[in-house]
Amino acid sequence: MTPQEKNVFGKLFAKTELASQKIELANLQSVVKLEDNAFKLKEKALGSVKKVSELIATVKANTVSASKAFELVINEVDALEIQAKELGLSLPNDARLARDSAKREAAQFSELNNKINSVKF
Repeated sequence: MTPQEKNVFGKLFAKTELASQKIELANLQSVVKLEDNAFKLKEKALGSVKKVSELIATVKANTVSASKAFELVINEVDALEIQAKELGLSLPNDARLARDSAKREAAQFSELNNKINSVKF
C-alpha cells in the first residue's frame, strides 16, 4: 500500500469513526431526553397519588363525622322516647320520622365508609 493510499484510508477511517461517535452522541442525547420526560411524568403521577390520598383521608373523616351526627340523632330520639314513656306520653311522629331517616342515612354512610376503607394506598 502506498503512502497516499494509507493517508486516504486513514482519513476515511477517521471520518467513519467520527460519524459513528456523532451517531452515538445523538442516541445518548435522545435517551437523556426520554429519561428526563419519564422522571417528569413520574413526579406528576406521584403528585396525583398524594392528592388522591389526601382527598380520601378527607372523605373518610367527613363520612365518619356525618355517620356520628346521624347516630346522635338516633340516640337523642331514643332518649326522648324513654322520657315520653315515663311521662305517659307518646313520641311525636316527627321525632320518629327523624330517627328513621337518621337510621337510613347512618346505614348509607356505614356502607360508604366500608367502600372507602377498601381503597388501599
